Amino acid sequence: MFLCHQYPRVRLATSSKLYEALLAYGETMSEPEKVERVMSLISDTHWDAPVDSLKPIRNEICDILGIPQPSPLKQSL
Repeated sequence: MFLCHQYPRVRLATSSKLYEALLAYGETMSEPEKVERVMSLISDTHWDAPVDSLKPIRNEICDILGIPQPSPLKQSL
């Protein structure tokens, strides 16, 4: 979710921590090619770009890792 935070600094920190976690623990995953693909997406993405251009990348990362994509909460009036 924080990969598309409104503040670029938060997005950069989140992507860095996710990359580090995959680097440290990615070998424990059953499909290393998925880890490599996600690490490539993280490192090739400019996380200070507009959020609208980052959402498809974040969603692709979620799909590759088998994590449900974040969806916006519906606000009640």
